[in-house]
Amino acid sequence: MSATVIHEGAVSTRLGLPGVPEAAETVAVARDLALIEQTGVRAHFQRISTARAVRMISRAQYDGLAVTADVTAHHLHLSEIDVADFNSQCHVRPPLRTLRDQEGLRAGLAKGIISAICSDHQPHEEDAKLNPFSETVPGISALESVLPLSLRLVNSGLIDLTTLIARLTTEPAKILGLEVGSLRVGNTADICIF
Repeated sequence: MSATVIHEGAVSTRLGLPGVPEAAETVAVARDLALIEQTGVRAHFQRISTARAVRMISRAQYDGLAVTADVTAHHLHLSEIDVADFNSQCHVRPPLRTLRDQEGLRAGLAKGIISAICSDHQPHEEDAKLNPFSETVPGISALESVLPLSLRLVNSGLIDLTTLIARLTTEPAKILGLEVGSLRVGNTADICIF
């Protein structure tokens, strides 16, 4: 198993679990943004988990770089606090971060800095989650929860329903350069019914 299992901070220290520092994400984002700036390529950051990475991507977008980002539905609703009772269902990669990070992710989604919500569906057999937390396999069964969790964002007033639907459908299609994700005459009916 991995040497690090949860966000490095007060909760990891209290639980005695090795943590993944924020810098594990932000250093990689900074490096990639520097390369993107030098080469002019288009790039997408997946599963962003820190408020600092959102700020870095926002600045890059403001500077005209062609960068997009997505976030998992569970990172918008869960935090390191949910790991506090050694809940192995919350052992995910990247790890669940602080409430401040969660707020930053939500703000980034509301402002359009983060243009897509993903499920990051990585289910495992039950036995993979029964060991002590640090020995469990990271991943979460999320396909069935991405829509209900995302609808909470609408119910709380963070984003409207039209924006939510776009973040789950047309925006990911645009990022991938696909002409799908919409119901229009002549288009393929590429839909998922929950």
